[in-house]
Amino acid sequence: MRAVLGCLVGLALGCAAPISIQLPDVQQPYAVHKIVLLPFTSEPVPGGSVEGDAAAVVTTRVLQALTQETRLDIVPPGEAVRVSAAGKTPSGVELRQQFGVDAILTGVVHRYVERIGGPSGAMKPASVWFSLDLRTPDGTPLWSGTYEESQRALSEDLGSFSRAWDRGFRWVTAADLAGYGARQLSRSLALDLELWS
Repeated sequence: MRAVLGCLVGLALGCAAPISIQLPDVQQPYAVHKIVLLPFTSEPVPGGSVEGDAAAVVTTRVLQALTQETRLDIVPPGEAVRVSAAGKTPSGVELRQQFGVDAILTGVVHRYVERIGGPSGAMKPASVWFSLDLRTPDGTPLWSGTYEESQRALSEDLGSFSRAWDRGFRWVTAADLAGYGARQLSRSLALDLELWS
């Protein structure tokens, strides 16, 4: 049932942005009110590229989106990484003990390519692909979402009209794409949590 609901939400939001959502079957409802967001990592896909400080940029955009688009209590990455010594990623148990979180959100940037050109004309458009993974502190999967978009001219992708409208019919930066994807995924996460927590 949860998988069907997740697909419906994904389809509804799919018209707004190129996102996909997965909801693993959980035997009992799991309420999520407080999450910790860990810093994103970079794992380029074969033949892909993750330019510059992409992981930090996408982490910041996701944090902003979660704060604006959900009612979740968010522990930011800067606080989370101070829990464990020697720069190691803190364990779920450490994070639950320190902050009382219900879940941990991690992210991976697979592609982050900046546009070449300006807002009115791009020789190469921006391209962004990242994924989010929400788990309980003991590691049980709860939700995952992916955003992948390489901006295309409206004449090549008539289905992107609403996105082009929102962007003022201009070529955007990779950070703009990341922010757009972060907002869409955050809205989807909020809807999914309301449906099953």
